[in-house]
Amino acid sequence: MPFYLIIIIAVVIIMVIISTVLYLIQDRIIFHAEKLPANYKFSFRNDFDEINLKTNDNQMLNGLLFKVQDPKGVILFFHNHSGNIEHWSRSANYINHLKYDALLMDYRGYGKSTGTYNEKLMSEDAA
Repeated sequence: MPFYLIIIIAVVIIMVIISTVLYLIQDRIIFHAEKLPANYKFSFRNDFDEINLKTNDNQMLNGLLFKVQDPKGVILFFHNHSGNIEHWSRSANYINHLKYDALLMDYRGYGKSTGTYNEKLMSEDAA
């Protein structure tokens, strides 16, 4: 067998192994949940209420409703793949500045929300 063919086969095998490992650990690479203790007390300058929503499978999603006087409406905000709602509270300031209440929610496994993150369940929770 020619040497160049051995090199090509070796490279393909290595690429398949790397791709498989990355596929298997992709959730740990992409999602960076930061948990908070259940008794954690949020503290912000803005007026807010802490809420908990129960999911169909009896998990609890934690959220914060930042309020303004005479709001135009409510904007539901799910943060991206890292942190928790405490880190994203600045987004509520911007939304409140536009005269909307802001409901910031944590995904499963983030902040004070229970359960473990899962892309399919995260989409269902948001719906």
